[in-house]
Amino acid sequence: MDYAKIMKFLTSKGEEQEKALNELTREELDFILERCRASLARRQAAKNGGCLQ
Repeated sequence: MDYAKIMKFLTSKGEEQEKALNELTREELDFILERCRASLARRQAAKNGGCLQ
């Protein structure tokens, strides 16, 4: 997994982000999505008083 490519995608905007997205492998995309879902779950749990549903 190339973390530099992941960071390039996360820190770029517009057309540069589209280009960076096209350079990512399926494994790298899955990693990003997993981290985003985990972060969303933590935020929702905090919003709901700390209870994961």
